[in-house]
Amino acid sequence: MSVATTYNNVLKGFTLDKSNLDAMNNIFQENSNLAGFRIYFGKDNNSNNVAIVVGVNSNGTDAVNNPIYSFVSQNTNACPPVCDSNSPITRN
Repeated sequence: MSVATTYNNVLKGFTLDKSNLDAMNNIFQENSNLAGFRIYFGKDNNSNNVAIVVGVNSNGTDAVNNPIYSFVSQNTNACPPVCDSNSPITRN
């Protein structure tokens, strides 16, 4: 398994749209043997932010033979920058 480039900022968490959860449930219904899910961030041809949801198998690789969902998503993003700055969870 290859390793992605290290993220240099501190990642505290991320926000998911309900559409991400729906996609995960749909993928899991197709293959209940999946170990988890991965969400990639990208841009579509119109420069809109998109979230790409794919299942992850027990080897930690993307299960690309299962459905993969992609949709425009303004609310799915990493924290920072998309954080609840008033939450006691994210306070240092």
